Amino acid sequence: MDEGKVRTIHYHLGITYVWFLLLQVLPGLFMSLGMLLGATNSGWYQVLYTIHADWNPLGAAYRVILAVATVVQATLGIIIYFLSRGRFKKT
Repeated sequence: MDEGKVRTIHYHLGITYVWFLLLQVLPGLFMSLGMLLGATNSGWYQVLYTIHADWNPLGAAYRVILAVATVVQATLGIIIYFLSRGRFKKT
């Protein structure tokens, strides 16, 4: 397995993936703040809930894709780590 190709895939997936991750994390953060401040009945809270946790088919599919991308990123990172360790391993 070529370390350069794995790094390229990891990089491009990471650049794309980070925007979707932020789209999931930021509403979760603001929802938590809304719960702490008691603003769970506001319109903004409902919009954030729809993006972050609503169980409609699109939301569920979005979270499945995000989870798969997270697993792929982690796996590629582990592969890169072990490929680079093997390159510097003394014989």
